[in-house]
Amino acid sequence: MRDFSSLKFERNITPTDIDGFVEFDDKCYVFIETKYKEAKVIWGQRLALQRLVDSISDTQKAAILIIATHNVEPSTEELIDVGNCQVTEYRTKKKWHLVKGLLTVRKLIDQYRKYVNQW
Repeated sequence: MRDFSSLKFERNITPTDIDGFVEFDDKCYVFIETKYKEAKVIWGQRLALQRLVDSISDTQKAAILIIATHNVEPSTEELIDVGNCQVTEYRTKKKWHLVKGLLTVRKLIDQYRKYVNQW
């Protein structure tokens, strides 16, 4: 656990975290945020990550932000298998995409990398 209370800035801006980040060949950037069951990404975190991915997308590089869910109780020490978490939505090319059906984080990353490698 971390205490960011001494890093509170105007408009209640505080640091945020990223659950996962992968960079492939200075060409493709993948950001992952996981939440427990139906929990939502808080507005400030969502906006910061969205702006980060959009800024990268303004360059000649690809970026995707993946939001996924898991069922591991927060109070346990059980590991979250992020690759098998279910994607609920993702952002790329400055657009949000809702996922209907089952799609794991690993499968989406594999699909996205294949897409990027076709550029």
